[in-house]
Amino acid sequence: MPQIFLMISPDAQQVMTEAAILRLDWALSRLVRECLGVPVSDIAFSAVNLSYARNEANLQVEVRYTAGTDEYGKGEPFDPSEEVQKILSAKMEKAAQDVLAKRNLHLTVSVWMKPFYRGTFRLPGGGH
Repeated sequence: MPQIFLMISPDAQQVMTEAAILRLDWALSRLVRECLGVPVSDIAFSAVNLSYARNEANLQVEVRYTAGTDEYGKGEPFDPSEEVQKILSAKMEKAAQDVLAKRNLHLTVSVWMKPFYRGTFRLPGGGH
């Protein structure tokens, strides 16, 4: 199950309304569904206010998911390639910026893909 975590820095908390957060949920979940082929009913979304952030984007988005197992009963492991992860990350960053721009919010956004393999996150290049 992909889980989207939206972490809001202290600097952005006053301007991030519930409506903006709901719109981000819709836009980002739609992209996860389209790029990873995951049903929307299997995508979780959480928004949290950070108490402290230094040298970070105003909005940090992490997409965490279990990979390497037959998560969806298709007879093959669910394991999006690094290329798919890069494409999804870029699309999510652009979508988030579009949502913010429509609300006249000028915030920075970072997006991170975090595949979870047997109790560890795998780093790009195969490291753990």
